Amino acid sequence: MKKIIIIYCCLLCMTTTAFAAAKDTNEVQDPLDWKISAQPDISPTKEQIWSLVLENNIGVYAYDINSLQFMKKNNGKIDKDKITVIVKTIFTNKDILHKLQMQYARDMAKGEKVSYCKIYMNFAIKDKTYTDTKTEIYTNKDRIVNSRTEKRRFTAVPAKTFAEAMLEICQKFAGNENNDAG
Repeated sequence: MKKIIIIYCCLLCMTTTAFAAAKDTNEVQDPLDWKISAQPDISPTKEQIWSLVLENNIGVYAYDINSLQFMKKNNGKIDKDKITVIVKTIFTNKDILHKLQMQYARDMAKGEKVSYCKIYMNFAIKDKTYTDTKTEIYTNKDRIVNSRTEKRRFTAVPAKTFAEAMLEICQKFAGNENNDAG
């Protein structure tokens, strides 16, 4: 029996290797062309490159590297204390997915399912506060089924949360940008 299992495993490895070798290797591959291995496929586009932040009981969190930027003051000057960023939550919690599916069922076509959301966030580095200004709910077909914009006040970043992890990323961004400029 052991011999049969070993032979099966060897055959499986050889077929996998054959498929990998059959891939066209003449293509030049961009080292930034990667994917996060979670449902749905969130392949980077030229405009958006997602970087994994963390995973918890709600879902997988990533942020768009290219969206990190300093906010502008009313006079048009850059505010080096405030940073804006777009984050994506890919829902993995079945209860949350079911609730969202029921909530937006009438807004979706047959076969569509709620999949992820994008949250537009602002962080105040010195105060360690944040706010979200816009939330968009997407289906597995990358179609927005809900979008809401709110003007909320900055609130304290709660400890041991996704917001705290994003604050740390924003602090590093602000530090690197200030060091590059000076």
